[in-house]
Amino acid sequence: MIRKTIFAIVNILVPLIIGACIYIISRETYIYRFMTSIGMQEIQNEILIPKFIRNFGCDFLWAYALVFSMHLVTGLRSRIQIKIVMLEITVCLALEFSQLLPFSHSTFDPKDCLVEIAAIILANSFIYLVFRKGEKNYG
Repeated sequence: MIRKTIFAIVNILVPLIIGACIYIISRETYIYRFMTSIGMQEIQNEILIPKFIRNFGCDFLWAYALVFSMHLVTGLRSRIQIKIVMLEITVCLALEFSQLLPFSHSTFDPKDCLVEIAAIILANSFIYLVFRKGEKNYG
């Protein structure tokens, strides 16, 4: 069980860290402006991130991490419970549609919803494939 927990934690932290790095490097954020103000513009200009990853990578990675965190909380089993998957999709869609609220300073993009649903499907498939073997061997 400890190996499954460590595996899940790695699959939560690594995507979140990579997503944060993509966001910091490729978006007009406070950190981006700070790096520019202290002369680190050259570093940012040399790091080329494809447009697709820049636009959808962060959304994909946080939805992927969400799946592992929800499975960690509910117990890591290969049997994908439809209720958990539906909750994961609902959370992602609710957060995306909250960008339509008047006080939100975000931009709604329906493609983000599709990318996040793809991440949820991929992560749940990965959990099923990785943990299925262990459950067959250990009961």
